[in-house]
Amino acid sequence: MKLTKKRFLGLVVVCFIILSGYYSLLHLRSDEITPDKVIYERPVHDKLPREIQNWIGDSKELFLSQKRVFEGNTYILVTWGRKNTAGYSVKIDEVFNENSKLVLSMLFENPPADSMVAQVLTFPYDLIVIDYEVSEVEFRSKEIEEYIPSLVGVPYVKGIYAQSANIKLFEPSFSGTKKRNIHVDGIIWVFEATYQYRIVDFNGVEVVSGFSMAKAGGPDWGYFNLFLTIPETAPKGEYSLEVFTLSFKDGSKQDTVRVIFNIE
Repeated sequence: MKLTKKRFLGLVVVCFIILSGYYSLLHLRSDEITPDKVIYERPVHDKLPREIQNWIGDSKELFLSQKRVFEGNTYILVTWGRKNTAGYSVKIDEVFNENSKLVLSMLFENPPADSMVAQVLTFPYDLIVIDYEVSEVEFRSKEIEEYIPSLVGVPYVKGIYAQSANIKLFEPSFSGTKKRNIHVDGIIWVFEATYQYRIVDFNGVEVVSGFSMAKAGGPDWGYFNLFLTIPETAPKGEYSLEVFTLSFKDGSKQDTVRVIFNIE
């Protein structure tokens, strides 16, 4: 095939384009390389599965980051807890892959100092869904909050049965002879992960007591798991299970959660 002048010029142009692109890649600074962005959706609450709606409701009073895989999708929830006024917001601002894990860049905003806001309780949160299963997630905060607490020892918050500000109990179960074996678990936010428990009868007599440690201490929420047995010598009647912490200042009880039950 004869190489005409027109074809020659065309080849020169193509080679120039290829070499220019290669040169640009070689000299691209590392801070100019953008991570792989991830496609996600921010679903409408009323269209979410009932299980996910309940999960949001159980989590809304916590400052916490969570990930939950449900029906093949990954739901990522960040809650900022109870606020006394309107004007607070939390947003999952960026989502991208980095070093084989999913990274979420969070944006927290307080109401402007000179603004007039409604004096109502609010529970700011953000939820996104990704249409595949994600194994590892890292949360990074852009402003205001330096650290976003995570959940240690349990995948996500289950239905909360009883609670105080820093202790959340899941529904207890009873088994054994006359249902004297009690299983109670939950999550707790406490320094050094130590908590106390006791069971008292209807006269206030203590029949079981002790202390244990959750899977993590503050600033994260740690899972705890208790198996307790009421002695056979204890009379039938009404009992109260208490889970609480002790003040480092004066040793007084605080954050007490009570569950009332009966032994037949």
